[in-house]
Amino acid sequence: MNSPSAEYITWLPVVSLVIFITAYCIGVGSLAWVVVGELFDQSIKSYGSTIATSFNWMIGFLLTKFFGSVAVALGMHYAFWIFGIFCLISFFFVLILLPETKGKSLKEIQAILNK
Repeated sequence: MNSPSAEYITWLPVVSLVIFITAYCIGVGSLAWVVVGELFDQSIKSYGSTIATSFNWMIGFLLTKFFGSVAVALGMHYAFWIFGIFCLISFFFVLILLPETKGKSLKEIQAILNK
């Protein structure tokens, strides 16, 4: 960009990326490892860990790959709305379907999941 107004904010993309990565790691990014540690029995934890981690990275890849295409095809406004709606759906999925595990044993967690 040769715009005189943009030359003063060349630092903004780097700072935005650092903030995004930090927020992702504190929030949804660590969810797969927390779920694996809390919900799976020792006998299947390795399989559950593999599936959860692979799914987590695949979704991250697909988001990175297709965000630009969606933004070009539909416009940036709609792209943010679409991905924002998916974030809202995932929030309610975790809120409603993921059981609270604080202070519960593995047997109690499995009993909740088997209902």
